[in-house]
Amino acid sequence: TWPIHTLDKWMEAGEEHRISFKAKETNDLLGFQFALRLDPRQVRLLDIDYGLAQKENVETDTERGLVAVSWNRPPVFAPTDSLLFSLRLKVLSSGQLRDAVSFSPRYLEGEAYLHENEKRPVVLNFDKKSDLDYPTGELQNFPNPFEEETQLRFFLPNAAEVNVIVSDLSGKICHQSHISGQENWNQITLKTNENWTAGVLFCTLETPFYTETKKMIFIKN
Repeated sequence: TWPIHTLDKWMEAGEEHRISFKAKETNDLLGFQFALRLDPRQVRLLDIDYGLAQKENVETDTERGLVAVSWNRPPVFAPTDSLLFSLRLKVLSSGQLRDAVSFSPRYLEGEAYLHENEKRPVVLNFDKKSDLDYPTGELQNFPNPFEEETQLRFFLPNAAEVNVIVSDLSGKICHQSHISGQENWNQITLKTNENWTAGVLFCTLETPFYTETKKMIFIKN
């Protein structure tokens, strides 16, 4: 088989998530094809960020919740964990990612083509961030857009010290704080003041395990 990996996570209704699909075996890769089905009761496709697969390699059918990918090139020597593409999803109903996204072989058979005419079936693996069955997810904030305050939520596999930095498009820091995070989900409130710049902001979370940045929109009264 030729596995495609994504990180399984718990998603709450109303949130937006960026779901990355990666491949670990890309040496001598000649091409691949597969189709994903998005359960329209749980998620809605907002946008696609491209990686190894570009815009011309992807077709979407939003009414049926289908994303079809067909890519072929001369032999590629790409790094391990090559990003194929990412889907930006709006969550309509709370649940696990693995229940909202699946392969659709009826629409397009999943196959990968490697050197020496080798063909393998493509499989979709939902990886876990830890061995514990905790919901996992990216840095999240709600509401977004917001006016006076927003709730920041993030997951830590173990208790740790973290930094929270909010900056504007020019790089000006509007907020910076240091907190002691607990194992599992954490939630803090960010309150705005006169130092916050209206418009697009970037919230960066620095932890010993990962660093993530999320775009936020601040509406100043």
